[in-house]
Amino acid sequence: MAEALAGTRTPLGLLPSGTGNLLARTMGLPLADLEAGLDVALGGQNLRVDVGRLRAERPAEGAATDHVFVVMAGLGFDAAIMATTDDELKAKVGWPAYLVSGARNLRGDRFHVTVSAGPEETVVFDGRTRMAVVGNCGRLLGGIDLMPDARIDDGLLDTILISPRTMAGWVAVAARVLGRKGTSGTRVHRHTATRFVVRPSRPEPLQVDGDVIGPASAITTEVWPGALTVRVPVGYQAPVA
Repeated sequence: MAEALAGTRTPLGLLPSGTGNLLARTMGLPLADLEAGLDVALGGQNLRVDVGRLRAERPAEGAATDHVFVVMAGLGFDAAIMATTDDELKAKVGWPAYLVSGARNLRGDRFHVTVSAGPEETVVFDGRTRMAVVGNCGRLLGGIDLMPDARIDDGLLDTILISPRTMAGWVAVAARVLGRKGTSGTRVHRHTATRFVVRPSRPEPLQVDGDVIGPASAITTEVWPGALTVRVPVGYQAPVA
């Protein structure tokens, strides 16, 4: 729905399901149930937010595919989580089902990736990682700020690369993320720009706003400032991570 409405004046009403639920929670919207969501959709105020445009090189398809994301897109570990999350468990317990899937995928291999930023495509990362995520906003379900400096209306995209080699490394990553440390470290690398090109050394699984797209050999992302109108509660102020 966001893809269809981006670039138009038609507002998007967020209901507590699918990507709408993910976007609502990352924005801190009080959408506890369908009735509350409908009240906001019908009687709220409009807010202009950014959208991410993404072109994925799809070797299996023999062509590139274009996508739009409002929350985040990623290669590697996070896409593997989305692909292996048990739907029945998710229906029963909600977002903690992703934690179960994450635990199952912790021991996967790292892959080499090159990340270029900005119109000049300046290389900002060239190394091995478990996941490369580009985000329009940085809050995950459960209130975890993966990219604490990301804002949905700042005209920028944020990227994070997480590169632990051992279980102890994952513990260090969790401490940094849960501690809301926005700076880069030896295992966590963050960057901000209007455009990113991410090139893994081998095709990696790609997810876009939680939907698994399939293996991609490269993704090009750029911000589309203020492209989407979202209906929010009257008096709403976007949370600052």
